[in-house]
Formats: sequence, structure tokens, C-alpha cells
Amino acid sequence: MMKRTLSILFIIVLTTFTAACNEKAPEKPIIEGVEKGKVYDDGIKITVKNKQKDVVYKSFINEEPYELGVTFDENGKHTVKVIAEQNEKETETTVSFEIDDVPPKKPIVNGVEEGKIYADSVEIDFEKEEGVSYSVKIDEEPYKLNTPYKKEGKHRLSILATKESNKLTVEKEVTFTIDHTTYTKKEVEYFTEIALGSEYGGDPYVKKWLEDIYIKVQGNPKNADLETIDKVVKELNDIIKTVNIQVIKENEDTKENVNIYFVPQGDFRKYIPNATLGNWAYFTYFPKTNGEITEAIITIGTFGSDQIDRDHQIREELTQILGLGNDSPKYEDSIFHEDEGQSLNLSYSKLDKKVIELLYRKDIEIGMREKEILETLDERTK
Repeated sequence: MMKRTLSILFIIVLTTFTAACNEKAPEKPIIEGVEKGKVYDDGIKITVKNKQKDVVYKSFINEEPYELGVTFDENGKHTVKVIAEQNEKETETTVSFEIDDVPPKKPIVNGVEEGKIYADSVEIDFEKEEGVSYSVKIDEEPYKLNTPYKKEGKHRLSILATKESNKLTVEKEVTFTIDHTTYTKKEVEYFTEIALGSEYGGDPYVKKWLEDIYIKVQGNPKNADLETIDKVVKELNDIIKTVNIQVIKENEDTKENVNIYFVPQGDFRKYIPNATLGNWAYFTYFPKTNGEITEAIITIGTFGSDQIDRDHQIREELTQILGLGNDSPKYEDSIFHEDEGQSLNLSYSKLDKKVIELLYRKDIEIGMREKEILETLDERTK
């Protein structure tokens, strides 16, 4: 009996051992959501494909426990390991990957500055970042770094930086202008004389309009006066490219910032309280502390003046409210000539046009004083 019992126990143990030995290990986990050696520019969710029944899965990233299906977004190089466990048997799969959500640095450009105007040419360069490729264009055409670019006009530099590891990009744009216009020393000197100061004194720095000018005519102008205003405005708009001048027509719903009053000389102080008596015409403008002119008033005398007088006065005062407030004895054919008894000029001289043009260049900025003006114009003064 004893022998029979031992035989039965032996058979049971042997059967159990044989069955355990015949049990297969779980299939190797198939990891989804991440690929070997790939660089990701955002967080990822890692899962296991076709999970087996009764198999326990354990997952780790860099040997730290990781819950499958949860977003992982830590920058750096990583290894995920998934272990499949069943009946005390294990299989595992590992995948190495990288997360890099940092874009390349925006290039710091040398040789050209935003909004700046250049007299000749520019040579552009920038410091390159390792592991980044660059596409450099000017006006959508490829540009080779450190080569002279001198095409006249307004241009847009575009540098597209692409990080090779994650393909993230960043773009740097710079707009600039190349202007080959030159001026004579005489033109620059006359400009600084007329623009820095005023007929009756003032601080020697640049004052000018930055916004469009809207003129309202009031009082008792003659038709010829209105025609002269229109003529002068057209000529000024042909010279000035940075602001526009417009005469407000009757019944037009536009707010004026310049008023021209055609009134008897004795009424000047009704409109300009500090007007100097004895003048045939008078003007004043109102600049902000930074030099931007925002409003102006002109009075044109109607008592005892003839059309030639008024045509000259209209041209002179409209020009001076632009920020060209000074008179000079130097050139008799200039609208800024201080002795009207000698010259009632009815047109702009070539020098006058250059003075107006200079004031309304973009690189001649409000608040500039003589030294800054001369430095700005140095390369283009011949």
C-alpha cells in the first residue's frame, strides 16, 4: 500500500513538473508609439500592441517606472523597456529614442539692421549653430553670405534655420533699404540751416510730420488762391514720399490738422495769438516734445495784397509748416530767402527741392541734431 501511494505521488509531481516545463514564455512585447533612434519634437504616448491575456506588463523609462499610455515629454535621450511576465517567465523589449522640442536659435544678423537705409551695399553674415541648416534669401532669391549686395530699393532678408535632429524651424527677417541717392555738401549745409531752428528762433533739432497732412482752407480765398494751394500740394507730394498732403474739399468729412485762414492782417492774432504784426503772412506749427509736428496754422493776408504776393506766401508758408521754419539770405531764388522785397519766388529752386527731400527721408529722424544728421548723410554727401 505504501509503495502504491508513493508511486501515485511521484506521478503527480512528474506530471506537474512536465506541464510547467511545457508552458511557453509570453510573447515579446511589441512597443507602439515610439521608434528606435527617432527624435521627437513633442511628447509621446507609449503602448503595447496586441496585449496577451493573463500576461502582466511592466514598463520603465530609464529604469524608472512608466505607466503605459501616459504622455512622456522630458527632453533628452531615453530608453523604454517593457517586460511581459507570465507563469514566472519573462520577455522584454527595449527601444531607445530622443525627445527634443527645442527649436534652433534665431540667427543674430550682422551687416544689416531692421529698417535701416544704406547708401552703397551690404554684406550679411551671422553666427551658425551646430546641427542646424540655413536657407538665406533676399526678396525670395538665394543670397551667398559675405558677398556685397547693392541692388537699390527696399529689401527683405529671410533666414530659415532648421534643426537637423527634430526638423523644427525658426525664421529671422530683416527689412532694409539700399538708396544710392547722393547730395552735395551745399545741399546738406543749406538743409541744416533751414531745418534746424525757425524764423523766430527755436531749438536746433529736426521737427517734421510723421502722419498725413490734411488742409482745411477758411476765410475768403480767391479761386486763384485755391488753385495755387492745389499746385503747391501736388509739387510737395511729388517730392515727399513718406507722408501725403491733401486739401479737404467742401463737405468732405475729414478732420483737418492744418488750417489756412485768408483774412485781413489785423485778424492774424485771432488765429495765432503770438503772430508778429506787420507780416503779410504767418505760420505756426505744434510739435510734440520728440519733434513730431501734429498741427499747424497759416494766415494769409487779404488786405492790400495782390495775387503774386499771395502765390508766394502760400508756397512759402505751406513749405515752412513742414518743419522748414528758418529763412536765409544766401540764395535769392530760394523759397526760404529772407528778403521778400528782393525775391517773390513762385516756384521751388533745385536746392529747395533737395532741402524738402532731405527732411522727409526716413533716415532723417525727428529729434536729430546737426551732428547726427551729418553722420547719417556722411556716406552719401559728395
